[in-house]
Amino acid sequence: MLWAPRPEGPWSEPVMVLNSTRWNSDFWRKYNRTAKCDSNLNGILLDNKNSNNNDRSNAFLLGLWRRCETPDLLTVPHYLTATDWKDPTTYRPQHVDSPLVMLAGSGAEDPSNIWITTTSDMKPGQVAFHAIFHDEQATRCMLGQCGGSGRHAVSLSTTQGTCTGSWRYATVNAYDRYVSFTNGTTLRSDTRARPHVIMDPTNPQHPLALSTGLKERDESGYVWTLVAPLGGHRRAISNNDDTSQAY
Repeated sequence: MLWAPRPEGPWSEPVMVLNSTRWNSDFWRKYNRTAKCDSNLNGILLDNKNSNNNDRSNAFLLGLWRRCETPDLLTVPHYLTATDWKDPTTYRPQHVDSPLVMLAGSGAEDPSNIWITTTSDMKPGQVAFHAIFHDEQATRCMLGQCGGSGRHAVSLSTTQGTCTGSWRYATVNAYDRYVSFTNGTTLRSDTRARPHVIMDPTNPQHPLALSTGLKERDESGYVWTLVAPLGGHRRAISNNDDTSQAY
């Protein structure tokens, strides 16, 4: 991790917060196989109960990461916490033996940033955690066959600092490899991954756009960043939605 108070810097020196080799090597030794399996760590900063709500200097971090496990080294999502996001010694993978979801194919990777929503029909203190994953149930990036789709996952929790609720993973895509532009053209991408949800600065529960890393050609092509706005006629994915396509 490295961080800066503003995009132009100054930037901190990089520090290790999660060693993916450490958390994958037990499966490598057990099955005598290795895999390209970085942690894909992403998350959200939450107000630390011990600090001023306007002070994010030592905010609590709730993160999502992936681990390559099972005999086929599938990519399996997990979560972690850090009591102080700036302090690498506070980063702790949680429930490592209990994945968020177990999926078909090669699983899911590249969790987006987490965002939180609440609605009037939820219980007091309950929140919904959301994330978009690059879906690999029909593809395999580590074999050079990345796909172009992603899916939404949501968890209802009574504790804002943990993913204590079970996660529901959508049965349809939140985005796919096809991108339509306002000039009427359509682009088919070879790979579309690394989703990141851009939130409305005036309403942190409202997603404005989806950023993805997009590659037009095969594995030898360049990757560029695509930011696709969310149309006003297509509402953001709801707390319990596992069927509608939103992006």
